[in-house]
Amino acid sequence: MSTRKLLSTILTIMLLFSSIAGAKTRALPIYDLLIKGGRVVDGSGRAGYLADVAVIGDRIVRIGNLNGVRASRVIDARGLVVAPGF
Repeated sequence: MSTRKLLSTILTIMLLFSSIAGAKTRALPIYDLLIKGGRVVDGSGRAGYLADVAVIGDRIVRIGNLNGVRASRVIDARGLVVAPGF
């Protein structure tokens, strides 16, 4: 087998395995709950701001622009206020 053909075969196998691994990863939700697009009032005294809130269990783990993130449950909070920590 020529070096070029061998490299081509190895590359093909690597791409196949990476696509299989990526498919498994993409299918799993990362967070338990994702609250999308609400106006977050965080109690710091600053004005509320639009953001998404991600939760695992009973803990807020991320606040910000979380487009493309997966969760077991998603709540559309557009037009609503989200007040984490109360």
